[in-house]
Amino acid sequence: MASDSLIRALRAAIETDKRSLYRLAKDAGLPYGTIHRFARKVRTELGLRTASALCDALGLHLTKRRRR
Repeated sequence: MASDSLIRALRAAIETDKRSLYRLAKDAGLPYGTIHRFARKVRTELGLRTASALCDALGLHLTKRRRR
């Protein structure tokens, strides 16, 4: 499923980011608990606004893949 790849990409970016989860949450303007539960796989999904804020804080953006 496409959302699985987004979830994996977000978790990988969180893991490799040098900021603490607390700092990342503050930079994204999100509650620490939301980021903590998602990063620790307690929370399996994020809403679009939350994912967008997290992507912005992590410097991620979506791009369209070319079809083969």
